[in-house]
Amino acid sequence: MKTTLGFLTEEGRTRSKNAARRISAYAALMFLIAGASGYGIHRYWVSRNLTPLQRVYFKQYLKSSYRGYLPNSKSRYTTLNAIVADPTTKKDVKGAAVESTVDPVLDDERRIVFDKNRRPVFRAKPDNDVKALVWSDGFARDIDAYKWLRVLIYEDQSIPDIWRPAWLGALLIFALWNSWIDDPRYVRARPLSQRRADQRDARVVT
Repeated sequence: MKTTLGFLTEEGRTRSKNAARRISAYAALMFLIAGASGYGIHRYWVSRNLTPLQRVYFKQYLKSSYRGYLPNSKSRYTTLNAIVADPTTKKDVKGAAVESTVDPVLDDERRIVFDKNRRPVFRAKPDNDVKALVWSDGFARDIDAYKWLRVLIYEDQSIPDIWRPAWLGALLIFALWNSWIDDPRYVRARPLSQRRADQRDARVVT
């Protein structure tokens, strides 16, 4: 007996599965292209617009941003500190090195120089009171590290703020790709057998 509910038949279920597979394949391809585009935008645009210290601290900032939601979570952090003379006691004190006080040491190819411990080398800018720069390792609460990095290094920018060009670009590429897939001109350009199969699937679903 022929039924109007075509999707309940064996052929209808098969066609529905095939249509679902094609939709899933298109969606997976869209996400892969958008993700790859977002990574490219981050690497060749976002990262290059970060300051030297922001690039150095980025992995730690990313780690602290999600680990900061865990209660009493602690992690190991490496920070660059400046040794300066206290104006009152005249004793040396250690504080955070920020962009206004340091410059990276570059080689002949304009790349940052690393020390024997694979840490980037910085030097104090002229006309400031920094006596020395030292790297320090230690454990800190992730939420405290996140606040410290956000205020002192990233000028109150969150990770989503920094990545805004990357995820906006990925969304734009995703939308453009999706509109291209749905373009009638693209549908007409496909083989006749494929168009007929899509039309049959559409009738089955409706």
